[in-house]
Amino acid sequence: MSCHLTKKVPKEKYLLTKNIFIINEKKVHFSNLENYVKQKPNKKILNIFPVRLMMYNFSHPDLEEVFSSFFSLPKEHRNKKVLNHLLKRIPRNKYSTKRIYWNWFLFKNGEKPIIIDYNLTKDSIQNLNSYFYSKGFLDVHTDFSLLIENEKKGKIIYNIYTGNPYFINSIIYKFPEKELKDIYLNELNSSLIKEGKQYNETHLILEIERMKKMYEDHGYYNFDISDVKFRIDPSIGNQKINLYMEINKVNTSTNKHPPNKHRKYFFNEIVIRINQEENHSIFYNGYKFFIPKNKNFNPKMITDILTISPGSLYKRKDILSTQQNIYSLHNFNIDQFKIEEQIDNKKNLNVEIFLSTLKDHELKFHIENSISNKMDIGIHPGVTLLSRNILKNGANLMLSIKGNFTFSRKEFLNMSQFSLQGKLIYPSSISSFREQKKTLYRLPTSIIFQIDSQKNMGIRRIHFSNVLNYEWKDNYYKKHKIRITNFQLVKNIKQEENYHNEDIIFPEKETIHFNPINPINPTKKIKKTFEEYVKMKRENLLFMEDYFINSIIYNYEMNQTLDKRKKNPFVLRENIEISGNILSPLFRKWNNIPSYSFFKYDLSFKRFCYLAKYHTLVSKLFFGIIFTYDKLPFEKSYFLGESEEFRTWDSFYTKIIQPEKKKIFFENTSFSQNKILLVHEYRYEILSKLIGVIFLDLGNIWFLDKKNSKEIGNFKWNSFYKELTLGGGTGFRYDFKFFIFRIDLAYKFYDPYQKEGKKWIIHHLKIQEPLMNFGIHRPLPF
Repeated sequence: MSCHLTKKVPKEKYLLTKNIFIINEKKVHFSNLENYVKQKPNKKILNIFPVRLMMYNFSHPDLEEVFSSFFSLPKEHRNKKVLNHLLKRIPRNKYSTKRIYWNWFLFKNGEKPIIIDYNLTKDSIQNLNSYFYSKGFLDVHTDFSLLIENEKKGKIIYNIYTGNPYFINSIIYKFPEKELKDIYLNELNSSLIKEGKQYNETHLILEIERMKKMYEDHGYYNFDISDVKFRIDPSIGNQKINLYMEINKVNTSTNKHPPNKHRKYFFNEIVIRINQEENHSIFYNGYKFFIPKNKNFNPKMITDILTISPGSLYKRKDILSTQQNIYSLHNFNIDQFKIEEQIDNKKNLNVEIFLSTLKDHELKFHIENSISNKMDIGIHPGVTLLSRNILKNGANLMLSIKGNFTFSRKEFLNMSQFSLQGKLIYPSSISSFREQKKTLYRLPTSIIFQIDSQKNMGIRRIHFSNVLNYEWKDNYYKKHKIRITNFQLVKNIKQEENYHNEDIIFPEKETIHFNPINPINPTKKIKKTFEEYVKMKRENLLFMEDYFINSIIYNYEMNQTLDKRKKNPFVLRENIEISGNILSPLFRKWNNIPSYSFFKYDLSFKRFCYLAKYHTLVSKLFFGIIFTYDKLPFEKSYFLGESEEFRTWDSFYTKIIQPEKKKIFFENTSFSQNKILLVHEYRYEILSKLIGVIFLDLGNIWFLDKKNSKEIGNFKWNSFYKELTLGGGTGFRYDFKFFIFRIDLAYKFYDPYQKEGKKWIIHHLKIQEPLMNFGIHRPLPF
C-alpha cells in the first residue's frame, strides 16, 4: 500500500504525509495552524486512509492526461465531441467505454499527490509569523525542517518561537467629532478591546465592524470601516503597547458640503413597488404603493410590519427588521431594496422596495422513512396545501395531511396515524405591534387545529388539539414562542383484541398479573414466551383512558449557527409546559373526561466544534423532567430509541435483562418522567457529499415515583449515574440536497440492566452483529 501511494510521485520528489507544528519546543495537536500553510497532506478517512489519493493513483495515466486537458477548457466548450477528439490521442486498444467511465469517476473524485515544494513552505512560514503577530506575539519567528520517511515520502516540521505576548497598556481616542466619541464611550462596555487585555488584531477587525453597525444604528448611513484606523506603539517596553484609535471621514465628495464630517440621515420618500408595477399608485399612511390592478390586497398588511417610516432617523437595525418582517409574511420575495441619497438634500434618503408576489396556492409533498434490523419499517408521507393572502390582509392558510405507517415482519400494518391540520397565520399580533416594532421583529399569530386518528398496538384513538401561537424575535437568531392556549382531547374510539385479562406465565415459571379491564370476566392463565409478553406489555403501556389537557407552553431558541461570525456555534432550546393553569377548574371534569395537571421542562444544548477543515465534533445534551399530580399521559412521557440519540436501544424492548427484573423494568423504564442524554458525533468528510460519523450515546430515562424508590428505573441522585446506558458506532450521511440519506451501525457498550460482571458488553462485542438503522430525513438531522 505504501508503494502504491507514491506511485505517481516523480523521482527526487517527496509526498507530503504530515505537517508537524512545534510551538516553543512543544508539539501541538488539533490546532487551526494547518489553515495557514500552503500545502496540506492528502485527505484521509479517520486520519489514516488517503482514499482519494489511492483513487487518483488507480486511474490510467493516459486517460488522466485526457481528462486534465478536458477540464482545463472553459465550461461552455466541454462536450462529448471535444472529449472524443482528445481520446484520439490514445490507441483504441488501450481503453474501452467501461474503462473511460471508471477512470472518469476516479479522476473526478481522486486527489493528486501533494508534493513538497520549498517555495510554498517559505510562504507558509510568512503566514504563520503573520498569524502569531496578529495574536500579540510581536517577536515571533519560525523555521522549518524536512523529515524524510523513505525515498519518496516526507514530513515538514515547523518550529515556531513565539516569544512573550504584548498587552494593551492604554487606549488613546482621537475623535475629531465629539458626538461620535460620546456614542462610542456610551457603549464602551460592548467594546472588544480593553486595557490590560492581550493585543489581538482579530479583535480590532471585529471592533471596527461593531463600530460601523453601532454608528449606522445612530443615523450615520455612510459610515465606512475605512474611516476607523488603529495604530500601535510598542516602544514603551515590558511587552506593552499603546493603542491609538482614530476616526476620520474619508471624503470622496466634490460638493460644497463641509469635508471630513459625518452626517446623520433621515428617511424621506418610501416606495413599495409590487411586481414591477409602474403606473397604478396609491398613498397609504405616508407610504407610496405601486400595486397591479389584478392584485387586490390591503396595504395595511405591509405598513404594519415596516419599522421604517418617512421622516424617521436612519437605523441599520430597522432596515434588517423590515426585511425580516416582509419575509415572515410568506407572501412576497424582496427582489431589491434600494436606498439612495436625495439629490437636493444630502441628509435625506429615498427608499424603494421591489416586491414580487408568491403563488396564491402552492402544493408540497414530502416523505421520510426509517428501517432497522430490530425495529419496524416506518414510512411518513405528507402533503400540504398553502393558500396565501386569503383575507386580503396577508393571512395564510395551510392545510396538511400527514401519515405515519409502520410495518413489521409479522404484521403488515401494526401502527398507523393520520393527521389533518389546519393552520392560520395572521400577520398582526395580540398586543399593539406599533408600540413594539422599533425594538422587536414582527410578532405573528397562528391558530392551529389538528385531528389525529391513531392505531397503535391494537388501540384506536382520536386526538383533537387547538393551539394559539404567539412568537417574536429579539434578533435574527433568538426566538421566543408562546402557546397561549393549547387544548388537547384524546378519545379512544375502539378497543381491539387485548390481553389485559390474562395472567402471563414465563418460561421461567414467573407469573405476572395485570389489572383486568372487566373484573366480571374471569382471567385466563396462558404460558407465553418473553417476546410475546413484551408485545402485550407494550399494548398495556399504550392503553390509556380518555383525557383532556389544557396547557400553556413557552419555547426559547438561540441558534448561533445562523451567525456566521461564530467559530464554534451552539443551539440552545428550552421548553416549558404547564398543564393545570387558571382554566383547569373549568375543564377538571368535562363530560366525564379527566383533565391532567403537570409541569414539564426540556433543555436541549448542541455545540459544534470545528477541529480542523472537514472535521467537526458535535455534542448534544438533553435534560427533561416532568412533575405530575395525576397519571402521566403517554404523549407527554419520555422514551428511549430516537433516530439521533439511543441508536442501540429500541423504544420498547432491546434490553436482555435478568428474568427476576423483567417485570420491574417494564413497569418503570418504558415511558418515564425524567430523561438525561449526552450524544457526541465526530464527523469527517469522505467525499464532497459523503460524510462519515463516529458516535457515542449516553443516557437513560427514570421515574420520579418515591413510593417505589427501591426499585430499578426510579431516579436517585446517589446512584442514577450507575444506570446510564452507553452505546456507540459508526455511520454515514449522503447529502442529496433536498434530503439526507443516513445509515448507522450501532453497538451496545454498557447495559446497566445486566448482571454484575456482564454489564460491559463491549468485552464480548460481536462486530458482525450491529443494530443497523437506515433513514431518509430532511436536511440535516441533529
